[in-house]
Amino acid sequence: MYISKNNLIERAKYNLLEDLNKHFEVPLNARVELVHFSRCSKNQAYIEFKLPDYNDSYVVLIYVSTNVVTKKCSSTLELINTDSWYSATTKKLINQYSKLQVWQKNFEWFARLNGITVSFGEIEGKFI
Repeated sequence: MYISKNNLIERAKYNLLEDLNKHFEVPLNARVELVHFSRCSKNQAYIEFKLPDYNDSYVVLIYVSTNVVTKKCSSTLELINTDSWYSATTKKLINQYSKLQVWQKNFEWFARLNGITVSFGEIEGKFI
């Protein structure tokens, strides 16, 4: 399924503002500027957004309509999200673009960060 550049950008921007609102109380109507867009495949892109009023930038890896990896540029914070798409592709993207190592054993996902192994559910949807 091919997703247009504008559609990927709008979905990623909407998801980013939802996440920032949830975690940092950034208003959903905060000003967001596109800095960089790089298409990785027909339904995946690596996008950088700037929030000028907050003097910060975020890089998002979007796959279809899910911001799988969101990185805060001014720190090492990352947000990992699957939107319940526990697939080999999602796992591959997390391993490729984040600081986590993710794997599956007996249908359960695990993550390793800084040598510590946890259940994936403990870190999903949280900035780490």
